[in-house]
Amino acid sequence: MVTKAWPACRHCGRDFGPGDAWMRANYCRALYVAEELEREPGRTAWEISQTTGMPYPAVSKGLIKAREWQLVNITETEQRDAGGVRYRYAVSEELADIREQWLALGYV
Repeated sequence: MVTKAWPACRHCGRDFGPGDAWMRANYCRALYVAEELEREPGRTAWEISQTTGMPYPAVSKGLIKAREWQLVNITETEQRDAGGVRYRYAVSEELADIREQWLALGYV
């Protein structure tokens, strides 16, 4: 039997498996996604999910929190053939300050 290893928060060590939840999990997800975008900007939620192994719903939740706190910015929008809009993201200049704030407050 093969078990899949899910990516984990780099700060608290908890796994981002499907359905995993804990207090302030979206802060961990947001910081993980922002740090991935710091390494390779311009990706979509789906591309982040595919390259990191993080479940797509977890990436989406992380991006919602990251946008709420202005950790990431939308750099490009694309109209999808199937309808809807696809967004590409990059980190904002505030990432380092907010990361330090979250670590000091114990959010991640």
